[in-house]
Amino acid sequence: MHTLLTLRRALPALTVGSQQSLDQPNPTCFVYLRQHSDQRCLVALNFSAQDQVVTLPEQGQGRLLLSTHLDREELIPLSEVHLRGNEGLLIEVEAPSLPG
Repeated sequence: MHTLLTLRRALPALTVGSQQSLDQPNPTCFVYLRQHSDQRCLVALNFSAQDQVVTLPEQGQGRLLLSTHLDREELIPLSEVHLRGNEGLLIEVEAPSLPG
């Protein structure tokens, strides 16, 4: 809980940002994007007891900041997000790199 409160204070997208549900094909998961200025945070929730995969190919990659299992932080491709049973993830979406 302390980690989530710290992240809310550090990331304006989680407190004052806009919120938008993202379409994805997995009916047992809910995904939404919080955005403020250039900062984007993605929340992915698995409402199933089984492992699930959420595909968000247009989102690029992100840095996993927090899992409800409290056991991983890593850089992950958002084209295929793996969620364990009843897991929620908070991911900071990386800004797309400019071509050139």
